[in-house]
Amino acid sequence: MHKLILVSLLIATAANAEKIFTTPSVVEPAPKIELANLTFQSEDLAKYQGKVVLLHFWATWCSSCLQELPELQSLWEKLQAKGLVVIAVAADSRKNVNEFLPTKNFTFPIWIDQYGKAMRDYKVQVFPMTFLIGRNGKLLGTAIGSKDWNKENNFTIMENILKYDSKIFKK
Repeated sequence: MHKLILVSLLIATAANAEKIFTTPSVVEPAPKIELANLTFQSEDLAKYQGKVVLLHFWATWCSSCLQELPELQSLWEKLQAKGLVVIAVAADSRKNVNEFLPTKNFTFPIWIDQYGKAMRDYKVQVFPMTFLIGRNGKLLGTAIGSKDWNKENNFTIMENILKYDSKIFKK
């Protein structure tokens, strides 16, 4: 219970910050997923244990998703060295994603969930939808809808999550 309260406080660290994440009433392991990346290689979420992961569900037909992806790229560039991993899970066909990407310079991992298995496992209801997974592999929060990830208060929240996550949650 104390850990859950600490996570809630951590997520709302910055004064007057918009609430980015909704915290779960019980902290549980994130659902396991294994999907293919853009080069058809199999990717497993488990390989990112020990890092803080933003698992972001999006689609090429979702205009707010397309506006948010550059924000996530910027966040990834600023915080990757501190242990943040951004994984964009496209609820789309590889063809549609590949047609969209050539004009973009996204360097974070992009996985394809064309048939919606990961979406069902994570109970994705809207796009975009982002899940915060702690270093210990537990689901710490959910962000519904598009967020301004680089807004100063939101960036501070992400920095603090990276700084304190391992101190709050033990393996």
